[in-house]
Amino acid sequence: MKGIQILLIMILVSLLSGCWGIKEIQHQTYITAIGIDYEDDLYQLYFQSLSYSSVAKVEGGGADTTESRIIVGSASGSTIEQALGRIEQVAQLPVSYSHINTIYVSPTILEEQQLKIVKDFLGRWPFLRYDTWLFATDSPIDKVMLHNDFFSRAPVYSFTYDPAELLRENSFIPVLSYQTLVQRYDEPFGSILIPSLIVKDQTWKDNEASELVLNVNSGYFIEQHELKGHLTLNDLKGLDWFDENTEKLHVTLPEDLISAQLIRPQLNINVLTEHNEPRFRVEMKVKAALLSNVNQINERELKNKLEERLVLDITETFLHGVEMDLDIYQLTEKAFRFHPGAWTYEQLENLDENFLDRVDIAIEIVDEGNYK
Repeated sequence: MKGIQILLIMILVSLLSGCWGIKEIQHQTYITAIGIDYEDDLYQLYFQSLSYSSVAKVEGGGADTTESRIIVGSASGSTIEQALGRIEQVAQLPVSYSHINTIYVSPTILEEQQLKIVKDFLGRWPFLRYDTWLFATDSPIDKVMLHNDFFSRAPVYSFTYDPAELLRENSFIPVLSYQTLVQRYDEPFGSILIPSLIVKDQTWKDNEASELVLNVNSGYFIEQHELKGHLTLNDLKGLDWFDENTEKLHVTLPEDLISAQLIRPQLNINVLTEHNEPRFRVEMKVKAALLSNVNQINERELKNKLEERLVLDITETFLHGVEMDLDIYQLTEKAFRFHPGAWTYEQLENLDENFLDRVDIAIEIVDEGNYK
């Protein structure tokens, strides 16, 4: 009797160990990014897919032993749902959306009516995580997706899939998650920056040809549901200091042969409520590690030159925003939220160059980069 009981237990255990209905990983189409465009009254939807073997890693940082292969599927429709259905109909394998980490949109999608439709679709789509990264591009979206494999590395190791790794060493542009867009979209004050991408060549090469890579070259701005326009990366130099995630930034003064790395700025925006009109003062403390000082300029003069440069960058970026009727630094949002009685809604809406009363920068040089 005891032997029969043991046999029954063994049979039951063997049944529990089976995993019926589980699909093997190579039998699914893995979508890592989606793209949405709107033209001629039609929505164009794009899926970026990669083979599972292209994300195989070897010891030492995620390099692939075989060439990464990206496939882009696309379809159009009078609605996003219709385009989505058409792509799925021609998929050769079941589609898995669990790896989506990037959304690409064209500038036409950022217009108020189209963005409202896209937000409604993405909000109801059960597969999208809110921490997905959002980028704009005026290049063809399928071209952007196809060239997101730097030196044959899988897209899951790219800047648009995981920007944090690169921005830790050079925080050259604030990035935007879909969650942040949703949180800030209906705010009455403050702007939203969507980084914009281009496909760039002639920067990296191998033995045969130039390597096409994605590059952030500008940013589109939305404020109070309206697409205000876009500014180049050079016009946005002052914005980096207002991003709480900024860790390191490189500043170069070519005329003085000075280069420095500035680390973890501590920024404070003061709302000057004693004025009858909206006024704000920006104060920032930042540490600097000197990378180049060919002319051996003394520390005091070095600090002055770097501080002047930062003041200039911050002021110029603010004035670019004023020209577009755009509060780039979220100054009015801070007043509206924390000092609601200081000025009227109308006063805060009438943005002008006097809103930025003063910029004070204090730089501490912690490493002069001396020869060892």
